[in-house]
Amino acid sequence: MITLFIITINVVVYIFMVREGVSWIAPNPQDLLEWGANQKNIIIEQREYIRLLKASFIHVGIIHLFFNMYCLSSIGLLAERILGSFYYLFAYLVCAIAANYASASFNLPQIVSCGASGAIMGIAGTVLAATLSMGRKNKVASKVYQSLLSFLIINISIGFVIPIVDNVNHIGGAITGIFMGIVAIILGIVRRDIFE
Repeated sequence: MITLFIITINVVVYIFMVREGVSWIAPNPQDLLEWGANQKNIIIEQREYIRLLKASFIHVGIIHLFFNMYCLSSIGLLAERILGSFYYLFAYLVCAIAANYASASFNLPQIVSCGASGAIMGIAGTVLAATLSMGRKNKVASKVYQSLLSFLIINISIGFVIPIVDNVNHIGGAITGIFMGIVAIILGIVRRDIFE
């Protein structure tokens, strides 16, 4: 339910952007900034911290939106079952903010960044940590762990090859997500029964 809610928000924001004249396939950086995209100077110097969250709901065209929502639908639905709706939403928002803060802190000043991928990488990291805690004997959890590890490695590797990918955002989200997964384990939130 939460995953569908997040996807709906992303799609609605995209529709409003296009209706207001933003390019549906290749928006220019200025349009993205006007809608709340992330940029070092605006976050660090002007202290527009709301962008740390807003930027995660803005996408660079239909392809960017589709790919992110496809990944979110797969990983998010699983995360919601393992973590429960409240903690899943909390982890998603924390990962989104942390990923965007990492981007603003470590990227060059001219970089404009947006999209749900930092939060999605974070949720992948959260579920990765949660499934690892279930042990190797649980074959289903082990397969999920291997799939998510591959997902993280492939996406971070792509970020080193394709310059337009904000890899700082992805790595920041993934690290935060792993931390959130460890917190979920400590708090006893992880539902181990779904793989039995």
